[in-house]
Amino acid sequence: MCRVFVNYRTGDEEVCATLVDRELSAVFGDANVFRAGKSIPLGAQFEEDLLRNVWRSDVLVAVVGRRWLAATDRSGVRALDNPADWTRRELLEALSHQVLVIPLLVNGADRLSADVLPVELAELATRQYLRLDTRDIATGLQRLVERLGQECGGIPDPPAERPATPSSPTAHHGGIGSISGHQVTAVTAPAGPVNTGSGNQVVQHGEYGDGTTFVFGGRNAARQRFTRRDRDLP
Repeated sequence: MCRVFVNYRTGDEEVCATLVDRELSAVFGDANVFRAGKSIPLGAQFEEDLLRNVWRSDVLVAVVGRRWLAATDRSGVRALDNPADWTRRELLEALSHQVLVIPLLVNGADRLSADVLPVELAELATRQYLRLDTRDIATGLQRLVERLGQECGGIPDPPAERPATPSSPTAHHGGIGSISGHQVTAVTAPAGPVNTGSGNQVVQHGEYGDGTTFVFGGRNAARQRFTRRDRDLP
């Protein structure tokens, strides 16, 4: 698996560095792509974390914009000439540990030249570079992925998509449920008389003969049945 370190300068194409990180993370896995703004945990010793991840990387992608070369530090000195500059330190560590360094020239940045680089970084001028134009960033990122795949033994296959599990209707035994839309009430397996509307409830017992009672609702609508003979008795 290809392990990539994204090197960039604060104030120069930071957004592009983030896009590079996202694309490479999607292809090679988030844990295999290091970008300081994303990968250093809160409270961690960032110096140790940065150096360790440079050393363990297979490739360092140096994001170089048009402000990269001439950017100055707080004292007004060109940042690349400052031994404490982290962009410079990461590049030097990568070169000294035989990590492949690929300059990524963004949005028309000039090709690196040895006569304008610090002596310690002059080797960058001899490294094959790649150009990236954010007006067609999808094409540029795809080309970067392909080149990294060549250097790292191929591009991993994307994870297989899991088929969607079809939903099946759920059967309920007993109870009352409402179905939205037209007002419908479903009653299954009632244990006794059920009234789901506003009218009278009709309950008819299964006994017949004299004295049989019919109940038509809960509003005193009850009636007894007698034969003529019984009613005529004194």
